[in-house]
Formats: sequence, C-alpha cells, structure tokens
Amino acid sequence: MDRARKRELRALNERAWDGDTDVFSVNGTLDSSLKKNTAFIKRLRTAVTAATLSTFLQEIRTLSLHKYLSEIISACYEGLCKLKSPGEVEAGVEIVSALHQRFGPGEFTEYLAWLLGKGMATPDKSFLKTLAPDAREKEEKERITRQRALLRVVTELWLVGVLRTLDDATKPDDATKAAAGKATEIKVRSSNPNKNGVATEPFPLEVLKDLLGYDREHVNLPLLVIFVKAFSWDILGVQPAGSEGRKTVEEDGATISTEEQAATKEKTTMLEATLNRL
Repeated sequence: MDRARKRELRALNERAWDGDTDVFSVNGTLDSSLKKNTAFIKRLRTAVTAATLSTFLQEIRTLSLHKYLSEIISACYEGLCKLKSPGEVEAGVEIVSALHQRFGPGEFTEYLAWLLGKGMATPDKSFLKTLAPDAREKEEKERITRQRALLRVVTELWLVGVLRTLDDATKPDDATKAAAGKATEIKVRSSNPNKNGVATEPFPLEVLKDLLGYDREHVNLPLLVIFVKAFSWDILGVQPAGSEGRKTVEEDGATISTEEQAATKEKTTMLEATLNRL
C-alpha cells in the first residue's frame, strides 16, 4: 500500500473515531439476505486476499450486516490471523478500515481491538504448565505463527488509524469469546498516562512491551526482529541498509510537507527511544 493511500485511510479512520457516521457510503436499501450475509462472514474468515478485496468492499456497501456484527468481529479476527503475504495484509487493512468507517468504534473497532490485543498477549504460564510437553510445544508454535501474522496486521492498522491504544479495547460478549481462546489475558501497562490517566503508548508498542517484558527465555525475539525489519522507517525512523535515503517526492508523485516530515520524525523518535528502554 503506497503512503498516499495510507494517509487517505488514516484521515477517514480518524473521522470515524471522531463520530462521523458519513465516512463510508452505503446503498440506500441494504440487502438482508441470510445467504449473502452469512457467505460474507464465511469468506471474511477464510478468503481475505487482494483478489477478493473489491468484492468485500462492495458487499460492505450493499449488505445489511448489522445484526451479524458479533459474528463479523469474530470472523474478522480469525481471518486476520491467517494473513501472510503483503497483498493479503493490505486487503485486510482495507476491509477492516471499511468496517470501522461504516460501523464505528463503539459497535466494531473496540471489540476487534480487544480480540487483537488478546491474540498478541503473553501466554498464561499457569495454563501452559497444565499441558503435556508435546501439547505445550504445539501451543507455543501456533502462538508464534499467529502472532507473527498479527504483529504485522496490528501495526498496519495502527498506521492507518484504525487502532490507537489498548485502552480503546472493549471486551466483547460471549458470541466472540471462542475466537480468542482462554489461555491469555491482556496486560495494559500504562507507564506514561496522560492527564486523564489513559495510556498514550501506541497499540503495537504496548503489545511488544508485553511480549518482551515477560519473556525470560527470549522466545519472542524473532517477533521483534520481524517488526524492526518490516517497520524500520514507518515506526522507528531508521533507514534500511542500502537505502538511498528518504525522498520528499514519493514514487506515486505525492509530496510530503516540511511540517508533516517534522511531525513524523518526532513521533518515530519517541517510539524508538521507548523501544530502546525495553
């Protein structure tokens, strides 16, 4: 996804957080067909790809979906856990952004954020101790695989403004509990609260701190390596090795103002300093 599109999505998603209900246009008459709505949910769970993106966006505009929101949130989380290629991740970001813009934080995003946070949480050691060695090893392998995918997803969702901090997360009802399992809990550590006592640390940084802070065996370090490689510029402000340098004029012709560059540099410097303290 090019940076111009990311900036466009971020502006739209921030409007949805601000309560704007006209961000995502829908048809005047929405299709309430059970078959079509349930098919949407099934594909959301298993078929998020670049090739299916346009179909998903069209259906978000034309299907009613509203009474199936709890199932959609659960299916969305499960689908995001399976994304692997950059094209799939981009499609997932576009779809989640569309759902966020249509249904808003209170009905969709806050619940999805809770599932994503739970999916990235440190495993409950007391639960792992109850497992046989083979089962424990399998559980850990599945967790690393899931979190490798989710770390990329949650960071991209933060970059486009769908996710903000873990404090926005709201625990969903029983209909979506099965998607996240019972083995982990979200640990929100608000080390830098604002004047209202709300954590100001970004969503991906908070989950990384949780993963690394409780990891005496360093089994989660590969996740940090993946994060740094994928987001060395976007988050840390560090040029990749062999890079020719950041250009003011993007490849797609978009330009970045001096003010925007300064704001981005300030944000990434703060994030880098925080990561260095881990």
